[in-house]
Amino acid sequence: MENIDEVFSYALAFDINNGNEDPEPRSIVECQNRHDWLKWKDAIQAELNSLNKRKVFGPIVLTPKAVKPVEYKWHLQNGIFVHQSIYTKKVLKHFNMDKANPLSTPMVVRSLNVEKDPFRPCEDNEEIVGPEVPYLSAIGALMYLANCTRPDIAFAVNLLARFSSSPTRRHWNGIKHIFRYLQGAIDLGLFYPNESKKGLIGYADAGHLSDPHKARSQTGYVFTCGGTAISWRS
Repeated sequence: MENIDEVFSYALAFDINNGNEDPEPRSIVECQNRHDWLKWKDAIQAELNSLNKRKVFGPIVLTPKAVKPVEYKWHLQNGIFVHQSIYTKKVLKHFNMDKANPLSTPMVVRSLNVEKDPFRPCEDNEEIVGPEVPYLSAIGALMYLANCTRPDIAFAVNLLARFSSSPTRRHWNGIKHIFRYLQGAIDLGLFYPNESKKGLIGYADAGHLSDPHKARSQTGYVFTCGGTAISWRS
């Protein structure tokens, strides 16, 4: 299975979000049904007063009914910031990587030498990881991030997704490398400025024979609006 279905990725992300062990309420309705609702009410009002005093929020824009929000969207005075920091923390905790040491890059440097490339396919003398290693689940959880707000991990995730049918310990180490990168970059997201003069711009490129194992080119593209990515694939 070289391609991870996006429906599977979204369903897995939904399960991870709903499996949160944090007892804190996720909506006003849940707050109102708690025995300590008055304390929550005071805390909410204090937070809103603080945000209003610091003029954090600009004009409020309602999400269209047909659109499912990714996670958090901050309406700032100079633009909109979209991120998935809470989901990222849940993913790291779900795969026991929330205490891992952070890394500065999402993947190691590849080698065009097919015998030294850490992302080479499973070899005859290599053992495929067993069901105790949640490789497919990790790919699905990361794919949701890569498709929504984290183009910085898109290439690494899609590269490792190729080996979902026969992953080895090398490939699992690549997954953990991405987790460790996310551990040090949890709060990254996409900022869309409201006064940018840059219009819609698209970039596309292909690395000739950049896949040394199948002797084929690899293509990637990104479209930006206001200088921020709105669509990408790698």
